[in-house]
Amino acid sequence: TKAAEEGLNLRKYRRRFRWCSRVLVLSREMQDFYGPARATHCGQPQPPIDYIYSVVDFERMRPLPPEQRRALRRQLGIAEDVFAIGFIATFNDKKNQLAYVRQAAPRLRECFPAARTYFVGYFHPTTDAYARRCVEAARAQQVEPWLHFVGFTKDVERWYQACDAVVIPTRKEGLARCMIEALACGTPVVSFDVASAREILEAHRCGEVVRQGDYEELARALARLAQRPALRAEYAAQGTACARRLFSAATCLEK
Repeated sequence: TKAAEEGLNLRKYRRRFRWCSRVLVLSREMQDFYGPARATHCGQPQPPIDYIYSVVDFERMRPLPPEQRRALRRQLGIAEDVFAIGFIATFNDKKNQLAYVRQAAPRLRECFPAARTYFVGYFHPTTDAYARRCVEAARAQQVEPWLHFVGFTKDVERWYQACDAVVIPTRKEGLARCMIEALACGTPVVSFDVASAREILEAHRCGEVVRQGDYEELARALARLAQRPALRAEYAAQGTACARRLFSAATCLEK
């Protein structure tokens, strides 16, 4: 879906939907977002808009037993006393890493210095201008020791499993895959108010949602999670249950 400042181009989507017998989206919030673009024929809105959640691969995306998780963190170079935050996304403006580095990282450094953010996703600052600006911003904000640019990995589930929280400070989403995969791995999520975040995280009490663009509250929410292990455990248990209930292949195939 579009970012809040972009809105919905009703004319464009009405033209598109006019040729459809059915529209499928990824969540109820997306269904509501596109609802006004349904064309009207003989006084009745059409076409119907339905939602089907994405499927998660539970063979890969699953929590680890504590000893295996500790061993994995050692393999990935995450110190035992570090509160590890995963930012799982390729580097581009929509995913908003640059604003996170400039605005959230300095606040997080102040309110919880033991936190470290691990950026996992395609990352080539030598050839990609956006990635390069993120590195330069980390240096300018003096937060380099608190940020780790991991780059692309085929085994992304290892980072979901090893991190203490996943952050989604993006400008726009549909149903963020990193959100539902993190929940399946038992990792709580803190997200800006993008599409589907409240529907999943708040409704099923498995994470926290922050007003779009409020980096101070984003940092505070992450710090609260870091300081409250019982809350993290509660979110983790409810997140895995939620993921199994909503994002299984059987459920999605049935719909």
